[in-house]
Amino acid sequence: MPIPWRQILTSPATFALMSAHVGYNWCFMMFLIETPAYLSAELQIDVASSSYLSALPFAAKWILSIVFGFACEYTYNRKYLTVTASRKLFNSIGTFGVAAGLIALSFLNSQQGLAAVALIAASAGLQSAVAIENLSQSLPLGSSIVSGWDKFSYREIGSFSFMQMNHIDVSPNFGGLIFSVNNFVANLISIAEPVFTATILGDDSNVSRWRIVFFTSAGLSVLSNFIYVIWGTAERQPWDCPHPVSESVNFDVLKEENTQSEANTHS
Repeated sequence: MPIPWRQILTSPATFALMSAHVGYNWCFMMFLIETPAYLSAELQIDVASSSYLSALPFAAKWILSIVFGFACEYTYNRKYLTVTASRKLFNSIGTFGVAAGLIALSFLNSQQGLAAVALIAASAGLQSAVAIENLSQSLPLGSSIVSGWDKFSYREIGSFSFMQMNHIDVSPNFGGLIFSVNNFVANLISIAEPVFTATILGDDSNVSRWRIVFFTSAGLSVLSNFIYVIWGTAERQPWDCPHPVSESVNFDVLKEENTQSEANTHS
């Protein structure tokens, strides 16, 4: 099957996925690199010296990914939300949660270190709503939904991310290709995050400069979500299967040709 490059690269659905991927990667880099530096420089909390503090955001992310996984499955199986609405809802929870966490973090002082660590953990946990979707929501139409403790473990329920599975929603045939392109673009842009932060902070960092960094990242997160909410979809795109089987193969004609061929052979 030829790859419809032009349709893929100009599709609003592809652009929406790329936008969400960029916002997720940027904020992930913030949590991975910048928040520990901020805690150390401005709040005098040495996260690197405590394995428990370092692991707390990732533990929160793992736990809440399980919670959001069950929530996704419950709302879908009960028909409360369509697949598209579910994608947009949980992406919004994650992006607005991260944005609010980054903004609130910039207003805490050194006397509120415990609150800062808890806020970072909560924000990282909420970000798992962006990176969580249920496998059953991404099965092709007409297929059976498989769920239950006998089929999925905790890790498996929390491992199917919206960004990965939504690519399959949009294009079962080219989902892997689209994800590769979007992942490349998102990682390329996220490389600029440490450069951006270093440029804003300069040699004499202070709280006001950190606020610029956090507010900018929060704005990027919210903007990426708005783009996804407007143009994102879980509907299969027409260019994914331009020639349906029912149109490209006429089984009656094939049967007639086979019958005629057998008759000629016997004669």
